[in-house]
Amino acid sequence: MERVSSLKEHRALLHLDARTKFFISFCAFIIVFFARFAYATHITVLIMSLLLSLLGQIKTAVKYFLCFSVTVLLLYLSEAYGFSLVIIPPFLLMFLYKLMPVAMAATILMSGPSGELLAALYKLHVPQNVVLPFAVAARFAPTISTEIKAIFDAMRVRGVLGSAKKVLLHPLKTFEYILVPMVIRSLKVADELSASAVARGIKCSCKRNSYYEMKIGMWDILCMVACCAITILFVLN
Repeated sequence: MERVSSLKEHRALLHLDARTKFFISFCAFIIVFFARFAYATHITVLIMSLLLSLLGQIKTAVKYFLCFSVTVLLLYLSEAYGFSLVIIPPFLLMFLYKLMPVAMAATILMSGPSGELLAALYKLHVPQNVVLPFAVAARFAPTISTEIKAIFDAMRVRGVLGSAKKVLLHPLKTFEYILVPMVIRSLKVADELSASAVARGIKCSCKRNSYYEMKIGMWDILCMVACCAITILFVLN
């Protein structure tokens, strides 16, 4: 997984330090929950899409942007004309609308190797009680995505998933078929990742070193200053 991430970064036009990514995520969180500017979420999504593209994740940026655009369109139709989908109620659309920048910031944060994120946390002198859950979470997301793909493949082989028409006509039943095995696998994967982190000495109290080079460069400073200025502008406007 880390090898794939490193290959993506080689194709990237911009490389940011993990501490800068943490700062970007923090600014996105502040904007989502405290911004007073009417179009703060729209502008934040555009900025996050640009950052994802520069970090070499163009397809991911396009997917997020299209998902956000569809969400905004459905919210407009629901408010202006009372149009709503049975599968996606308005409150869920609003939930997606508000948390889309946070999800994009999390994707930026996880764009690098997990070891780099842990090295940044140690550089920031974060307590180990916080580092251990984060280490498991950083490994959990890509691992569980692989498990979900395996669940879908198993459902197709057994004929449970059915056609796209069947999925749309029976969304709750399809969700149940996916949710139950995913919860069971999530519990097992979390235990395995926790045991792996402990076995590698994550609870060791001695000073830890990393082969990832942690250095704040010019682009990191520019990104942090820009994010700070945008956050202050949106919150105080």
